[in-house]
Formats: sequence, C-alpha cells, structure tokens
Amino acid sequence: QYATGIKLTANNRVGLLSDLMGQLSNMKINVNELNARQHDDGHCDLYLTVTVNDREHLEFVLNRLMRVNGVSEAKRIVAGG
Repeated sequence: QYATGIKLTANNRVGLLSDLMGQLSNMKINVNELNARQHDDGHCDLYLTVTVNDREHLEFVLNRLMRVNGVSEAKRIVAGG
C-alpha cells in the first residue's frame, strides 16, 4: 500500500464532500489529507491524499469518483507536476 495524491474538479454543491467520502468509505479507502479550493465560477478543486494498493487500484478509485454527481475530473497528482 502507498499514499498518493488525487485532484478532483467538480461543481461545488451541497453534499458533494459527503458523496465523495461515502464513495471512498464504501471502497474502504483511507483519506490521509483533504484540501479544497472554491473558484468564483462555482467549481472547486479538491486535493486528497489516499492510500491505495497499486496503480490498478488507483484507477478503480478514480473511475468510481468520476461517478459522483458534479465531478468533471479525477486524476493522480504526480510529484513535481
């Protein structure tokens, strides 16, 4: 297992964070860190550090997070970029 960074872009709405945490909880994913930044256009960027088993597991997690209502992008954050 290893910790990796994820960036989510979404339409900010009531219940977004709850829905995201629910998905992660259902997958038994540990969230080590969470930061969020809201933009004037109603979108927000969420930065999470989560623990996954391997790259395939990470792809599964990203795909599940993309199913959350309002999420338009879910990607791994690569160090230095």
